Amino acid sequence: MWADTSEFMLSAILAILLSTQTTASPQLIDIEGLSTEKAGDLVLAGFEHRPIIAISQQKIFGPPGMVELKLAESPERRGSGCERRVWTTSFLLPIEGRIGTGRMQPPYASREVALSSNLPCELAIYSELSAELSVERGVELVAALKSFALEATAVRFRCSDSTRSGLCRDDERIRAALRDLRAWHVKENSGEAVMWLGEPQQTVTEVRFIFPDPQVVKINRFVPAPP
Repeated sequence: MWADTSEFMLSAILAILLSTQTTASPQLIDIEGLSTEKAGDLVLAGFEHRPIIAISQQKIFGPPGMVELKLAESPERRGSGCERRVWTTSFLLPIEGRIGTGRMQPPYASREVALSSNLPCELAIYSELSAELSVERGVELVAALKSFALEATAVRFRCSDSTRSGLCRDDERIRAALRDLRAWHVKENSGEAVMWLGEPQQTVTEVRFIFPDPQVVKINRFVPAPP
């Protein structure tokens, strides 16, 4: 009887160990060297997703040894705009661990939109949407921003700039910034659109306006505080 119980317990322990090994999250070295599609399938195993067509490594403020990856799905056209999902995951190098041995953290998805009436969606420049925004609303807000830059919509600018970059010197400088900088995040608070231009973790040019009837567009350039 004891022998049978011991054998049963040993089998159970071995099963748990094998299950842990087979379900362990991949390490960064498991992904490096794979094709984009195969790397995407490995990172997103168990998640429904469209084909991954691009993977980029992001610089982030975090513990030493942390690496963040962005995985972009193939986009879909939505009228005059495009939509795609981007998955984010990170790897934290263990103390005294070899480079690339950090285990993957669970991935999560965000939505992005772009204006692209002529270009293929794969070549468009994308903006991340906050959770409460629909894709259609996001495309409308990005289109409004473009209309300010091209003077297609008559608005007044109210500008502040704590970086002393000269942005607020005249309207043409403001419009040039709206044309040249990427809107990397788009959200809406109580009917006011809020857009962050530039690149994450760098100088932010924030744009605020009431939509769909903007009269005053508020511009604020600042250096974000470190997290």
